[in-house]
This record gives sequence, structure tokens and C-alpha cells, in this order.
Amino acid sequence: METIKFWRDNREARSNVVQSVVKHSPDGFEWGYSGSGPADLAYNILYALTTERIANELYQTFKREVISGIPYWGCELEVSKVLLWVGSKIEELNSNDLMREYSKVIEAYKSNGLTEELVREVKLYKIPRKQTVEIH
Repeated sequence: METIKFWRDNREARSNVVQSVVKHSPDGFEWGYSGSGPADLAYNILYALTTERIANELYQTFKREVISGIPYWGCELEVSKVLLWVGSKIEELNSNDLMREYSKVIEAYKSNGLTEELVREVKLYKIPRKQTVEIH
């Protein structure tokens, strides 16, 4: 998956991310605010792209900074930009254990085609609050 997609089908929130874990919302994913549906969406995105530990550490921040800013009708987020956001947040936490775990995640992506240029950008890029990309 190169892009995470969010859209509405008969006003129901849909995504190409599978809800593997229900932490807060048995009713499913949502976005555009900071509730239980957005929390589960944030967690499942990070869980799918990184590790359970990283997802647990960062999903509430990801919900507030990214998921709550997605417009009602949806958008797309590049996986690479989400990974860069994760790296910047782990760096802010100054956690060597999480940084080692994140480095393993990045190495796995590199072996599957993530470019060296992207890996170099990890310390430079942050997704601005309420950014949306390629709204559909």
C-alpha cells in the first residue's frame, strides 16, 4: 500500500486500512474530529505500517495532528509521509528503544522499495496539522 485512502460510501466512512484492532470504537472508523472512531483509525494505520508498540505510543498524537484534520468526504495520505511523521515524533520523544524499532521498520520498507532519499528526509519532514492530500 503506497497510499492510505479515505472516502464516504452513503455517508459511511471507508478506508483501505483494515480495522484489525478495536480499541475504542466498535462502530468503526471515522475522521475529521478527535473521537473514538478517529482514534481507532489512527491506531490501525500506525499498527499496519509500523509495530504494535509504536502504534500504542503515537496513535493519540496521530489522531489529533493528522486524522482530525481530514475533511468529511476524505482524502489520500502517502504512506511515506506517514512514516516520516512517525520518525519525527519518535525523535521528539527521544526514545532510543522506539528509534531502534522504527529503524527496523524503515529497513524493512527499504528492502521493499522505499528510497534512500525518503529515508534521509526522516529527520526533516513533519506532516503539518490538518494537512490533506489529493482530496477526492
